[in-house]
Amino acid sequence: MTIREFYRPDGASTQLKGVKADIVLPSLTDDSKLAESAMKNPLPWDQVPPARHAELDRVQPYVKPLRERSTARMAGDEGFAYLNHEIAELRKRQAATAVSLNEVVREKEKTQSEADERTWEKKLTAIPTPSVKEYDITAQNAEQPDLPPLVTRTDDPATPAPNPGAEPSLKLNPVARLGDPVLRETELILADYVHLSSHATTFTSPTHRSHTAAGGGSCTDQQRVRLAGHFICI
Repeated sequence: MTIREFYRPDGASTQLKGVKADIVLPSLTDDSKLAESAMKNPLPWDQVPPARHAELDRVQPYVKPLRERSTARMAGDEGFAYLNHEIAELRKRQAATAVSLNEVVREKEKTQSEADERTWEKKLTAIPTPSVKEYDITAQNAEQPDLPPLVTRTDDPATPAPNPGAEPSLKLNPVARLGDPVLRETELILADYVHLSSHATTFTSPTHRSHTAAGGGSCTDQQRVRLAGHFICI
């Protein structure tokens, strides 16, 4: 139950509309049928007088090139190809108004679905696992000039611990080993923004296979960006 409303400095409410994104990435949950606006009697969007604040305009000058680079990356990313496939399948199921009760038909649908997932699993498994170096950043070491020790991961999302009581999964494993494509693209957009906003004379858009590699502390302060508790080198 909403008991208070939140307003942005320009006076606009976030109710129903949220904060409009400059760069929209695909999402399984980006569906109006699942949002609050689809519920009964949602609070309406409204506006109050804006608060006095400086218009810094730190983002808008770079939105167009950021969007173009992001679109180009996603077009060639197999993780996003799989995500778009899942979104299409979800919309297809939501649009269906009837389900066959014929056992032969249902078995055929199940077989086709499993074959489809195995095709994607084979395709995604063939992609090399991205090489990423991680450094845990804490409140205690955030201001230190050098990177903290490299994080060593012992857990592999591609091979989760067996659960005797669970049914085997046809998906998740090949997707998990590639990481979250949306999070990865968000990092790349941030890296692009840092480059553009720092008025670099030359710019080469980083790829998802190389931009996070920080060679044992060789990353300079000018190249380093702190994101979600980790440093990434750009």
